[in-house]
Amino acid sequence: MMLSRKNALRALLGSVFTFPAFGALSPAQRSAVAEFLESHKRSKKYTLAVFNQMPEEGMDFKPLPEMFTFQRHFAHCIEFVSGQLTARLGIKSPFEGKDLNKLSKEETKQALAQCYDWVEQTVTTATPQQLAKTGDFGGDQVDLLRLLYICENHLIHHRGTTMVYLRMKKIVPEGYVGW
Repeated sequence: MMLSRKNALRALLGSVFTFPAFGALSPAQRSAVAEFLESHKRSKKYTLAVFNQMPEEGMDFKPLPEMFTFQRHFAHCIEFVSGQLTARLGIKSPFEGKDLNKLSKEETKQALAQCYDWVEQTVTTATPQQLAKTGDFGGDQVDLLRLLYICENHLIHHRGTTMVYLRMKKIVPEGYVGW
């Protein structure tokens, strides 16, 4: 059964409204959070699909010595996202004390999924004040939702780079799962 975007959003909103903090948001904040979460779920699915295409023996592949390995691109994204959110919100990272560079393919996949789930939980439980609070990023003052889109843009950059790595290994990357 194909689910239309409208019905998917309706289902998503229905599940998100069960979180107490979400109900306290203004209509505009609820809309922005719902839009982000819908995009975030698709990003998780696509990121894991791309990641899963590289065999275990390709996790350490890098085209040049100064470049990240395939696995390091994803570990770096987890570190970036968790670092940005913990610094902004004053919360503990689920990755604190973990060396993400020494994970197997399966462990990295689990950490990626955990990061996406943690971001979703963090966003759905954020208070209106946390969503609206601005902080410095690159010389600009950005609120939490804009910071989340900055994190997603960062991940897209690294995911795109890993698609080149897949092609260098003669693996055709998953087709784009956008809107």
